Amino acid sequence: MKNIPAFAVLVIMFVLIPPGTEAESAFGFSIEPSFGILLGKAEEIVYKKPDSDALLSQLLWELRPLVYAGMDLEFGPRRPWIKSGFFAEAAIKYGLPLKTGSIEDRDWQAPGGQTYLTNFSKHDSYLEKNGAIFADLSAGYSWALPWPIYIRAFADFSYIRLAWNSRDGYIQYAPLNEHYEYDEPWNENLPKIPHNGPAINYQQNWLLLSPGLLFGFQGSEHFSISVFALVTPLIRSVNIDEHMASQKIVRYEDYLYGGVALKYGTEISFSPSRRWEFLFAADLQRINGSRGSTYEKASTSSYYSEHPDGGGGGFMIVNLGLSAKLHF
Repeated sequence: MKNIPAFAVLVIMFVLIPPGTEAESAFGFSIEPSFGILLGKAEEIVYKKPDSDALLSQLLWELRPLVYAGMDLEFGPRRPWIKSGFFAEAAIKYGLPLKTGSIEDRDWQAPGGQTYLTNFSKHDSYLEKNGAIFADLSAGYSWALPWPIYIRAFADFSYIRLAWNSRDGYIQYAPLNEHYEYDEPWNENLPKIPHNGPAINYQQNWLLLSPGLLFGFQGSEHFSISVFALVTPLIRSVNIDEHMASQKIVRYEDYLYGGVALKYGTEISFSPSRRWEFLFAADLQRINGSRGSTYEKASTSSYYSEHPDGGGGGFMIVNLGLSAKLHF
């Protein structure tokens, strides 16, 4: 026995102690590996002028789908429908660097205050290495109500990173007149001019602080379902766009604030024993209305030009995930 490492002894104890004995406390830890897919789009916006919703440019980056692996760690009541108490959770999802669909770029550059679409381009988009990270830290209190219902109130701090590069595809621009103006709108019958090689790189980096509520229902000793929602205007984002021009790279940095972030969903659990749970999760998360200043710099220059209140961004993402939770 003395040759068995200490950590192996602990593992054996965890495995061999049967559920329901006095060795089991009312609180405990759990570890939850997961995998799943994310479906949706991220939006990059350029406004024509401050305090106006008129668009100069809109770029839509697809997630169709984004494949991820994740891990959750949690401390709290083992049976929250029976025992009230404090809980805390740390969770991370990591996206695999694969093709995620396409990016569509639209411009409204009509002269004289006109508002018709003038330019369209489409390119293949690829998630970069370390290009999708969803990290959350949350803590709160769980109340056990008359069986089998419980409620959790909590605060969640979230970091979200999405980063793509794009290449190939085509551009489709309305013709220019002798004054280099677009005097007629874009239409789908215009020639598609092939684009080969890198096109646009883009990343979003979000920080959110959100209050949340969860309602849980324990249908039996083995099945449970919960629904939750979070909403906040406490949003901060730094987004970076790099356009690959013929002789230079033009970099745009957006510093965004505000808007509304909303996340809601459900989780269904099957527990063959008190030690194991198998879960299916489905949720929707969206951010819109976030806006701020854009700073532009060409690779041939060392100076940034500012476009006050000229940038915007957001996303809408559906998560479908499966996980297995081990309780200690």
